[in-house]
Amino acid sequence: MSIILKSHASTVADVLIKDVGIKVPQAGGQTEDFTSNRALLNTLSNSANLLTLLTDDAFGAGESTLILNDGTDDIEQAKCVNYLPNIILAAGAGVLNDYGATTAPGAAQDRPAGFSVGSRCIITALVDKPSYVSVDDTDEAAVWRRELFSQHSRLQLFADQLDSPNSSDWKVNANAPADADTNNAGLTVRRFNDTIEEGVGFTLFVPAGVKKVSFDICSRAETADAAGAKTVGNKLYFREIPDQGVASATWAGTNDGSYVLADIDIPNNTEDWQHDSQEVSLATLGMVAGTYYQCEFTRVAPGAGVNLVNDWSLLSLVLETS
Repeated sequence: MSIILKSHASTVADVLIKDVGIKVPQAGGQTEDFTSNRALLNTLSNSANLLTLLTDDAFGAGESTLILNDGTDDIEQAKCVNYLPNIILAAGAGVLNDYGATTAPGAAQDRPAGFSVGSRCIITALVDKPSYVSVDDTDEAAVWRRELFSQHSRLQLFADQLDSPNSSDWKVNANAPADADTNNAGLTVRRFNDTIEEGVGFTLFVPAGVKKVSFDICSRAETADAAGAKTVGNKLYFREIPDQGVASATWAGTNDGSYVLADIDIPNNTEDWQHDSQEVSLATLGMVAGTYYQCEFTRVAPGAGVNLVNDWSLLSLVLETS
């Protein structure tokens, strides 16, 4: 982008910008492009005389002595007040960004407003802090695109960090109790019964741009089963914690739901710890990016195989979004 000063076509003499010390030729004449002269740009951006000459209405309303031009278009007189302090940025010596916006930028966040292609705007008033980048800074027709990031977050929860569903505020009002591991009393586990659905809870924020969630589960059979390999089923319930609202009392809000995870295979006759991972798309889960959720993770009957008899012990649950 260029930075050029022009005189009004009706001027009858060269125009002196006194506090800068340069003259603009009369009758529509213009200065040379001084875009690359950072020192002069800085002086111009702070020039009280220049601002007066750009806004003096010397030749009628909106018709001032001098005109500011970006190499393509004349900058409207009304916009010069905002544009002039930002001419260093407009000239490409920097980029004007707005990191405290309250609304999404639009056509008016243009070149005369000091923005240029590559400028960024972040709406800090929203939970997910969406970011926009300028791809076209045309006067009154600026175009901004929302940036989509691959957001990665990791939530690791050990047994003693999980919430205990023990009231009607949970989808399943049945807590998988915390207890010392029977093989290593130094560890705390959550013990899930094999005959009733029990759960543990946690809160999860799904960042904007997320496409999938992975689950990593560290667990073991509480008692070795010598009658062959077994399986354990798990289910995830979730309800939105909305902005300026309340969560659905019945876990049946617009962004609420549940998902049955893949079964966990338990080898024959072992109480060894095992790590099991699975990845599910956000769309398949039914969750929405940029949302806070109250979640409950439960043990259910497996979808296939033979249900593990007796308790199943959970040491940790890790969720990663990407």
